[in-house]
Amino acid sequence: MTNPAQAVVITPGRAVTGRPTADIIAQAAQLVSVIPLGGEDASWSIVDQIMHAQSPADMEKIWSSGSFSDWLGRSIIVTDIHRGESDFKDGLGFFLILSCVDADTGEEFTVTTGSLNVVVQLAWAYTNMSLPFSCTPRQSDRPTADGYYPQRLSNLAKA
Repeated sequence: MTNPAQAVVITPGRAVTGRPTADIIAQAAQLVSVIPLGGEDASWSIVDQIMHAQSPADMEKIWSSGSFSDWLGRSIIVTDIHRGESDFKDGLGFFLILSCVDADTGEEFTVTTGSLNVVVQLAWAYTNMSLPFSCTPRQSDRPTADGYYPQRLSNLAKA
């Protein structure tokens, strides 16, 4: 899927030190905003999954998206992304809902992430590489001063 919303222009390699935080936040939010909002299509996707469930356990999986943290260190293929609105006070105002495939087993799954670094990396990949793409989620061994463990993507590549 090619993304026609290539309006966000970020100059690669441009030094960003000394830029006001508000400018960085605004530019990151603009980049993420090109990802479509989840909505009515998500409701029909759930109905489709219900109709194709093979067991009560399959049906139960529909109602719980996994945590991005469950996939740390594992290669995944991101096949679709939607944006949701978030009221988390330290974020961009968005979280992402990812449709993915386990690169090793072929298992399809859905995860959500609000990790700032990951959300921006995914938005960058969405606008610059198009879907699908592969990556490996990673997490810092040390927490920030606020107790968060920053996450990021490695091995980002066109799938």
